[in-house]
Amino acid sequence: MNMFIIFAISALLYSCMMQAAVSDQESIKAPRQVAVRIHTPAAPEHAGHSQGIVTTHNKTVYISGQLGIEQESRTAIADVSEATRRIMVYLQAILQRTEMNFDNVTFVRMYLTDIKDLDRVDEIYGSYFKKDSFPARDILAVAALPYNARVQISMIATKSW
Repeated sequence: MNMFIIFAISALLYSCMMQAAVSDQESIKAPRQVAVRIHTPAAPEHAGHSQGIVTTHNKTVYISGQLGIEQESRTAIADVSEATRRIMVYLQAILQRTEMNFDNVTFVRMYLTDIKDLDRVDEIYGSYFKKDSFPARDILAVAALPYNARVQISMIATKSW
């Protein structure tokens, strides 16, 4: 009798394990989208990359570098303050497309063709963030940027739950 109970319990456990294994395999085979490309007509599009990517598992948005250029003509905006303002508008549009804003930004990377422009760039850039809540940031001086732009800014943002 005891052997029968042990056998029945073993068979039941084996059956449960097999069902779990089949369920796991089915979920693995099911297509899962881990990243979604972001598109908004309010920011320029560039060949070879998307405006940004949002991951579905942790709601992180990776925004491609936005340039200080005119959206339609792709010509550089000469005034670095106006170029920065335009970039921030582009970034804001992309963030809004993912139901985020500058409060969600955790990291920024800036490229400047003239590091002497940093004070003017910072003045505009800083106006988009709450005081004392700036994200981590890298600033790099580079020899040139596409379309002869003077500044480029990319961001990473994370939605908190």
